[in-house]
Amino acid sequence: MLKYQTWYALEWIVILALYGLGLSSLNTALCFPLLAFFVVTIIASVLMAIVSKKVPLLEIEYVKGRRPIVTALICIGFIADWAYQGTLPIFNTYSGYITGVSEDQITGIPVLHVVLIGSAIYWGMYMGYIFICNPKKKEYLLEFCIIILLFIINVSRGYIVYTLFVPLICFAAFRNQGLRRTKVSSVLAIIICGIGIIFLISAMGNMRYGYAWYDCSYIERIGRYVNYPVWLSKHFMWFYSYVTSPLANLNLNAIMPIDQIDVLGYLYAFLPSIFTYNYSKIATYYIVHYFNAATGFVTFLRSGGIGGLYLSIAGIFAYYSAVRRILCKYKALEMFGNAVLSLLIIGLVFYNSLRTAALCYLPILLILHSILISKQVASGKITVRFYGMKNTNKEIES
Repeated sequence: MLKYQTWYALEWIVILALYGLGLSSLNTALCFPLLAFFVVTIIASVLMAIVSKKVPLLEIEYVKGRRPIVTALICIGFIADWAYQGTLPIFNTYSGYITGVSEDQITGIPVLHVVLIGSAIYWGMYMGYIFICNPKKKEYLLEFCIIILLFIINVSRGYIVYTLFVPLICFAAFRNQGLRRTKVSSVLAIIICGIGIIFLISAMGNMRYGYAWYDCSYIERIGRYVNYPVWLSKHFMWFYSYVTSPLANLNLNAIMPIDQIDVLGYLYAFLPSIFTYNYSKIATYYIVHYFNAATGFVTFLRSGGIGGLYLSIAGIFAYYSAVRRILCKYKALEMFGNAVLSLLIIGLVFYNSLRTAALCYLPILLILHSILISKQVASGKITVRFYGMKNTNKEIES
């Protein structure tokens, strides 16, 4: 549940299955090298998950109280960002993305906007986590809801899903310790939350393009749906297009010939985009301009070929394994941190989590926060315990 290797296998099994349904004419048949890559890496990730260390279920509690300073600063940041834009994004009709034209448009205050979004996602996930650890302290829930509200006003559907994901899998991990202990109520709760997220994505997507929340005619048209089941709600279309169109674009890029291996571009793909902003030699192809995600693998593919795909996932797993070792060293955020790493693997479905501004700094924030939390644990301001027990910090450390 909390191992990123497990999530890699699970997500791509689901996506490959959905892609194979062929509900959209955009989903052309996968080329063999790409299909083989996913089969091999899914098997490898399952084996890695089996042999890797079990993630401990840890709860965090603030003993001496905690002021909502970070949440207040994030609120101020969003207000300043909207003031810079001169409007609230929720009141604007989204004009769309045009490849080669709109991807370089600046939204919000330069630099601050990137830091703000990444910090808000991280802090929202953390507040959701500590509320689950301390359900009686409603102030944590309030701060979590404030972060979600800010993203709603900002019309940031993807960021809302990111923020919800980590608390949800932490909740599931607490409630379901192995298949034999899985509770029916927990499974139903997770299913209901999943359906709710799908409807939220759909409603916000419809409104973002100037349609009523229940009117899915726009996505039905641009998603190029064929033989769509009459029994399945059209609100599923936004979700289906979002999770399968990146694979369709990756498949197109796998079919298109590569001029030459670009070693520099390949290495740059492992770095945050701010360090390689002016480097744009690697061409990415899209089936249609409005679905612009091509998975986190596309740059590695276009710069290093099919062999570059295998090296990229090996490098990504090595990086996250190193982060996981640091989390294990500082202990307190080990559970939360592993949930965040799982999110980063989920992000690979859409963009390169190592480069995308909203996600690439999360491991750094996680490490810094782990160090800070460990000091607060040592000073007695925070206690850490195993789920369902009354363990003290000393017992956890031993």
